Amino acid sequence: LSPAEMKLYEQVTSYVRNGMNRANQLREEGQGRRSAAVGFALTVLQRRLASSPRAILRSLERRRERLSDRVAQAELERDRPERPAGSGRPAGLERPVGSTAGSEVLASAPAGYRLSDFEDLGAGGFDPDELLSSELEDFEDSIVDEATSARTIAELRAEIRDLDGLVTQAQSVYSAGEDRKWDELSKLLQNTPEMLDGGGRTEKLIVFTENRDTLDYLVERLRRLSGRRDEVVAIHGGVRREDRRRVQDQFTQDDDVRILVATDAAGEGLNLQRAHLMVNYDLPWNPNRIEQRFGRIHRIGQTEVCRLWNLVAEGTREGQVFERLLVKLEEQRQALGGKVFDVLGEAFSDKPLRELLIEAITAEDPVAQQLRMAAVIDTTVGPRMEELIKEQSLLNHELNVASIAVIRDQMERARTMRLQPSFIRRFFLSAFGELGGKATRRETNRYQVARVPSALRNWHSGRGSGHLLPTYERVCFDRDEVAVAGRPLADLVSPGHPLLDATIGALWDRHWSLLRQGSILVDPNDSGESARVLVFLEHEIVDGSLGPDGRRRAVSKRFEYVEITDGGETVDAGLHPYLDCRAPDAAERELLAPLAHADWVRDTLVRKALEHAVEHNVARHQREVEARVHDRVDRTLEKVRQRLNAEIDHWDTQALRLKDDELAGKPNAGVNSARARQRSEEAEDRLNRREAELARQRKLSPLSPRVVGGAFVVPEGMLRALSEDAVPVERVMDTARSDRLAVDAVLATERALGRAPVEMPHNNKGYDVETRGEDGRLMFIEVKGRVAGSRDFSITASEIICGLNNTDRHILALVEVADDDSTDVRYLHDPFTSREHEPSPAEHKRTLDWPT
Repeated sequence: LSPAEMKLYEQVTSYVRNGMNRANQLREEGQGRRSAAVGFALTVLQRRLASSPRAILRSLERRRERLSDRVAQAELERDRPERPAGSGRPAGLERPVGSTAGSEVLASAPAGYRLSDFEDLGAGGFDPDELLSSELEDFEDSIVDEATSARTIAELRAEIRDLDGLVTQAQSVYSAGEDRKWDELSKLLQNTPEMLDGGGRTEKLIVFTENRDTLDYLVERLRRLSGRRDEVVAIHGGVRREDRRRVQDQFTQDDDVRILVATDAAGEGLNLQRAHLMVNYDLPWNPNRIEQRFGRIHRIGQTEVCRLWNLVAEGTREGQVFERLLVKLEEQRQALGGKVFDVLGEAFSDKPLRELLIEAITAEDPVAQQLRMAAVIDTTVGPRMEELIKEQSLLNHELNVASIAVIRDQMERARTMRLQPSFIRRFFLSAFGELGGKATRRETNRYQVARVPSALRNWHSGRGSGHLLPTYERVCFDRDEVAVAGRPLADLVSPGHPLLDATIGALWDRHWSLLRQGSILVDPNDSGESARVLVFLEHEIVDGSLGPDGRRRAVSKRFEYVEITDGGETVDAGLHPYLDCRAPDAAERELLAPLAHADWVRDTLVRKALEHAVEHNVARHQREVEARVHDRVDRTLEKVRQRLNAEIDHWDTQALRLKDDELAGKPNAGVNSARARQRSEEAEDRLNRREAELARQRKLSPLSPRVVGGAFVVPEGMLRALSEDAVPVERVMDTARSDRLAVDAVLATERALGRAPVEMPHNNKGYDVETRGEDGRLMFIEVKGRVAGSRDFSITASEIICGLNNTDRHILALVEVADDDSTDVRYLHDPFTSREHEPSPAEHKRTLDWPT
């Protein structure tokens, strides 16, 4: 620090130390709650002293103003006419002030937190670190400005005179522009190679501070340093949650925004992984906060080396504690492989870091205190941290082998059926372009969206969830492409992302009637001659809760597909029955139109589809949703009851204890027995409301299915038979006989290998047989049968995609069927191993060479 800064530091620290000594006297006199309030206020003041010249100046000014107001109020009360004899204190005597400081101070504290509820800070009572960061910021402001240990007006005036001197000195430091900490940050930004990208611009950077005044101060100075106002954004506790998300999106997706200045409110649920550089402008007194901050950037999926700079003032008492701590952390980081932040908070469970810092500030002999502090840190950040890391590597909750196997199978099956990133990419780029948007390719399958069109913004403003940005620096469609070394982090566009939701919504508004109108599709992989109708249904499961529109809340909505043949048979069509179909050309549409209007197509199809859905699909859908929702609700209910019953028991016990004190003539100035009883009843009311709410969530009911669209599906074989000028195709056609024999041959082969294969239903897309490899994991086999002498075979787009999804678990089985029904089976492991094999948008099937 500069000499002027150091002088200010020493004088404010002396003021804080003297105030804490007086607060300790209050505790000894039985005023534990007031002592706690004063001690907490002074520690906040000390932290703001270390934060910035503006933070300490503004805090001292506000404290002086609030205490001056209290002097004026006390003098007004003293000068009121004398009360009748026996009604009060004799006139002319100075009355104590602050005797009701707890209730006065806490009138502006966040709802639900009252210091008068707690006997002490940090000693089994109220812990400020248990508050959300946004709540803590408000709480500190409400306490630091007015909690005082002064007992009389004279003592309060003396404290205000001390504050006058401190304000004058702080104003001198601030006006002179002396700020060594800012100088160090400025040098870091301009002279540190890791801070700059290839173009000489500042890399995406997060600067954390403890105080709102310092945050505003840093935003102003950083904008002046860069010369661009839009380069710096900020998040603090006063920013609404939805606005925090907007700022996060700006920081991660707007290339012009380079620096985020934040209080710990940015550590609550935000992913700031777009950056890999961080500066702790202020170090928090709670080590968990350090861990939470670093966790915003140092997380799974980060491709860059994360760097963290901590700014600490040499020669200050708390600076010595932090310096010793950081040195030990670096030693342990090298010894333990860089995992120290994961257990930093737990390492201080026996001796909180906050207590070490308070002891350093209040110690009369700082040299002896330094020795004690060093011994505590060396013991804490050493064997204790190594022990915690070893414990962390063990699973606290074990799953049995059978449960793990079931979960793994579910995940592997889901991977074969998941909506392909390629499908989403093709749909989005096409639909986005139709709606007036443009996505420019920057890297492989990564795009920049320079402007979101008005059609999407208009749709999203009325119905969309999440925050739709005006621009996106990068978007991608595959999770593996989110993070690319040396490139901006991309937004993953998938179901639920506001950009995709708005695109689907705007396109639906424009074309919804076409789905209801229906279409004609050609199945290029069906050589039969029997057409079928595909009916699209929408089905919802609702719970007992009511939405804003008064309707019951939907907890699951899905599209289902029912297939009806020309013989009247009705069956489930599977998950994606349309994927391998193509649109007919103009000549084919003219040829097929009369067939699509046949009586069997138009008559009773809706009724048949709905009957089938009610009988089969609805019950299955409800069972699946119940299994998921009931498990979640039951676990939540257990936790709610556990927490609120404990709170009820606590306040019941307090009410009995306080009642006994009151009967014994020892009333409590903070909480009386009636108030404790009221809080017990309030907790019981909350429990009843939550139980009723969860009961409504558990009450699931299916709505009636709705038909929303349909398609007349014509096999390629039927189209060929109808076409008079069809050109014969020189290939051997698949037959039901060769297909059946091929699947039987693969099943026999698998059994011969000692496995237990399972044949999939006919409408299962992507593979025909499910089996297990030697490692016990699922394998997926697509079977292709051809009669002897075949020269080629066809594979559908969805079968190729399934193979790409499961490159290490997929087998293409080629089975040659002889005239005597004998078979020859060949296995091709991982036949589609790269995105180069991915089908193009217009490709519905691919013909491959059979011999090779």
